[in-house]
Amino acid sequence: MRFRFWRPAPSALRPAPFSTEHLAFQPQLQAPGLWIGVDLDGTLAHHSRFIGPLHIGPPVPAMVSRVRAWLAAGHTVKIFTARANDPACHAPIRAWLARAGLPADLAITATKDYDMVECWDDRAVQVRFNTGLPAPCSISRIETNLRSPPLRAPSHVHPPPSPSIPT
Repeated sequence: MRFRFWRPAPSALRPAPFSTEHLAFQPQLQAPGLWIGVDLDGTLAHHSRFIGPLHIGPPVPAMVSRVRAWLAAGHTVKIFTARANDPACHAPIRAWLARAGLPADLAITATKDYDMVECWDDRAVQVRFNTGLPAPCSISRIETNLRSPPLRAPSHVHPPPSPSIPT
């Protein structure tokens, strides 16, 4: 018996414009206390290199639109960033949110809890539930580099290995 593999129509492969329609069919995601975490640098704001703890790059329009749509649909969104560990960064983040057209009173946290239903982050690798395996479209920079030979440090950085001691 031959198996036929289903292939989506070419139109199904094209990314659809962002819509909040699918959110209406997921009432469990709108329960009180549940929230969506959105990383700042590289996700909500452009990030090319570290300039300083108070510098935040320009908004990423697609992500700002997505956050606005979530808020309009009644979801709770929190800024999920390592910058939250430094209280001095909170005021610049709030000012940036206001300039980006987002509510300046969004919660800012670096802590994941049981109520976070999704995390949007440029560094995250999605893992299939209870398997430890990456989801089909997730890419790990670490795992990719593990498949290639490790880079060797220049000889002047590390002393040469000591000769092995015979046993």
